[in-house]
Amino acid sequence: MKTDEQIKKIITASIRRSSMDINTWKHTRFWDEGEIELNAELFQKCNFEENELPIIYSYIDPSNWMMFTTKAVQFSIENQFNKIKVNDIKNYNFGNFKGTSNQTIERITIETKNNEIHKCPFETGKASMGSIYALRTLIQIS
Repeated sequence: MKTDEQIKKIITASIRRSSMDINTWKHTRFWDEGEIELNAELFQKCNFEENELPIIYSYIDPSNWMMFTTKAVQFSIENQFNKIKVNDIKNYNFGNFKGTSNQTIERITIETKNNEIHKCPFETGKASMGSIYALRTLIQIS
């Protein structure tokens, strides 16, 4: 069983290997490189388990954001917070992650094993690789 620190390092490396122009991403940041005030705001809004570590987030605005942690996907849609544990994820779809037709924000559709559907906001284009590889790698190694 991998520790949360190991999971965070693996996912961060996977995202960095598969991503381009990370410094140009508008809404997506690695937790360790995020703004202190925004990190504090998100930390207060999230519900962390023991040893759970934040990895990367896509912050659209104070009401709409998504964060990948070492154990879950935590997100807010119109100020409605929710958390999906990685082991509860059955299917997912990234939709228009490329951002065609100038679409800058999309929602990942995540289906849980109990058939709940959640739509989590993320940034499209090059920044979408952060969310895509965070979720894929998190599922793969968990």
